[in-house]
Amino acid sequence: KCPSTAEEKGQRLPMNKLTALFINAVAGMLPVGKKSTSTKKKILIVRLDGIGDYILFIEFLRGLRDLYPDNDFELTLVGNLLWKDLGEKNPFVDHTVFISRERFRKEAAYRFRALRDIARRSFDIAINPTISREALMGDSIMQASSAAVRIGSIGYGGNISQMGKRISDRWYTELLPLADDAPMELDQQAYFLNKLGLGSHLIRPPRLQIEPGCQKDADRLLEKTGYPPPYVLLSPGVGLPKGKAWPLERFADLSARINAELGVTVLLCGGPGEGILAKKILSSSTGNRIVDLTGETGLGTMAALIAVSEALVAGDTGVVHMASAIGIPSVCVLGGGHMGRFLPYRIGNRILEKGSSNDGYGTTPPVVVTSVRSCKCDNWNCTRDEWLGGSFPCIDEVDTDQVFDALKRVMANS
Repeated sequence: KCPSTAEEKGQRLPMNKLTALFINAVAGMLPVGKKSTSTKKKILIVRLDGIGDYILFIEFLRGLRDLYPDNDFELTLVGNLLWKDLGEKNPFVDHTVFISRERFRKEAAYRFRALRDIARRSFDIAINPTISREALMGDSIMQASSAAVRIGSIGYGGNISQMGKRISDRWYTELLPLADDAPMELDQQAYFLNKLGLGSHLIRPPRLQIEPGCQKDADRLLEKTGYPPPYVLLSPGVGLPKGKAWPLERFADLSARINAELGVTVLLCGGPGEGILAKKILSSSTGNRIVDLTGETGLGTMAALIAVSEALVAGDTGVVHMASAIGIPSVCVLGGGHMGRFLPYRIGNRILEKGSSNDGYGTTPPVVVTSVRSCKCDNWNCTRDEWLGGSFPCIDEVDTDQVFDALKRVMANS
């Protein structure tokens, strides 16, 4: 059966930042669990950010397993419930724990239980390699662990206030520096591993395997559409900020051209809250073979749909990293907020392109379409005078022709 992420519903007690800090302190002060009789050292790894962040993190876990082999160390990954479908069977860790970011942030009782669970596991070492640290998220997990050794990154300041960073820096025994000459996330991860003691280590783009149960679920969905392959997936939704989203009318125009000029069926995909986006595309597109599958797939089934498609088109979101990890071409409409950090893929100073390899490792990196000409934003803080809301200018300036031409190229080369 294909795994599915489902959140339990609980009573909600509103929580502000001061309450959260108080809960952190109390959870860390209560007695911890009994020490394990195992001779293995217990290591906690914290990663609470998004889907794409986890996918780019998979090869880091491989390196961490090399550094801490399973005959001497027991690795536990604490992750975001959002990507449980993908992360719970990770082969490089021994145990997984998943936390709902929404409930951890808003519900006092849920937060307390989660932190107490971490404290009771009596970890020897805790590691949080997240660069965009958050004081009340991953940093709080590190504090609660009460591990003798707590290692993190000095980090970027985009997701944390100066005051929050001053407080949460004290929850670590060591903060590792960033690599000055390596803006790409994969290079920063390699540098972190190097500072941990692994030596020269290269983080390559990851690979994802499709679960058989998820493939069966995807096949059933496709059979219900009534359209045979080939398919192109469009994923119009993005996370925050919403200004990263390519305008829906461009997706509508693109879907019609895919139908008319390529003779390919379009599948609209996304989470449960993105059905409204698909409905707007369907209502304004002149295409005649567009199927709305938003809200009908978990991450595992989404991955299986990507695997049987010719290509994917999306904004700056995790599904483009999923496509790359599965080996399917993708086109990403990319703005300037994180340009160079997550996309385009690179190893050192070399941008990875379709069919490129490193030491025999082939990859299918996303193709980036962008118009960043005069972008002056940092972490999506747009400073262009003409931006009045909606899509950021560096996103809005990308037209349908550019994306359609890129799609044709990646399909021709696949």
